[in-house]
Amino acid sequence: MAGLADPAPSAATATASPKPRAKNLLGGIPRLDGGGLRQHVTGGRLVAAALLLLVVLMPALMFLLFVLFLTVIAGIFLAFGSDSVWETVARQTARFAARHPEQGKTLFRWLDSVACRWDLALDCFPDGTVDALYMPDFANFQSERDARKNAHDAAVTERLARLQSNG
Repeated sequence: MAGLADPAPSAATATASPKPRAKNLLGGIPRLDGGGLRQHVTGGRLVAAALLLLVVLMPALMFLLFVLFLTVIAGIFLAFGSDSVWETVARQTARFAARHPEQGKTLFRWLDSVACRWDLALDCFPDGTVDALYMPDFANFQSERDARKNAHDAAVTERLARLQSNG
């Protein structure tokens, strides 16, 4: 039976890739040991899930809270005036953009898109009836702010140069 011995494995079978691993039982479901689940649960998703649960379980309460929210916003606009409210919103978003430039750009783009859609909705009303409800143009606000900052920086640089040349 010497002739029946196994032949030596050829080079092709020795370098062949191993068998693919069997998929785990969970498939694409994230693991519960912290390996994958932590990457998928975010604070925003938890808040959205909680709000959805509240809407499903207590729709009347959520409706009342929404009406209360709209009443408070309308009261703020009536008490302080639309110009003051939008100026405060623009100032606070500019402060945020100064601290977080990339997120600030995203915020200004989002606010500008909301303002454009809101303006389209208000254009359906007769002229003069809803003028106080128009949002400011946040895209121009940011560019005007940047222009003022650049002009201020140029003025400071020029003044420092004059002080150095005099001293």
